[in-house]
Amino acid sequence: MAFLEDMANIVRPSHLTRQLSQIVEGDIEIKDSPWGMITLATRKDQGIWFVSTADHGGFWLSPERREELPEELKGTSFLNDYHGDEWWEQDCDAQRIAEVYGY
Repeated sequence: MAFLEDMANIVRPSHLTRQLSQIVEGDIEIKDSPWGMITLATRKDQGIWFVSTADHGGFWLSPERREELPEELKGTSFLNDYHGDEWWEQDCDAQRIAEVYGY
C-alpha cells in the first residue's frame, strides 16, 4: 500500500503545481515527450515536471536539475541512450526521482 501512496504523491498537485499541456520552464517550451504529445504537464518544483501522454509518461528535468542529480544516478535513466538524463520513465525511473527530490 505504501508504494501506491508514494506513486499518488508523485502526481498529486501541491502548492508548486502548475498543470498545462506543455512544459514551460524559463525559455524552454516542450510539447512532445519520448512517449508522444504531452496531454498534461504538472510542475512539481522549479525544473521538475511530471508529464502524461495518451499512453505513458514520466519526469522531465531541466538542465539545472540534471546537474544536481547524485553521481550514482547520472546516466542511468531508462531512456539515457536516447535522451540522457532529461526524461525519467514513470515505471522504471519515477521512484528514483521522487526519492531524490522528496515527492
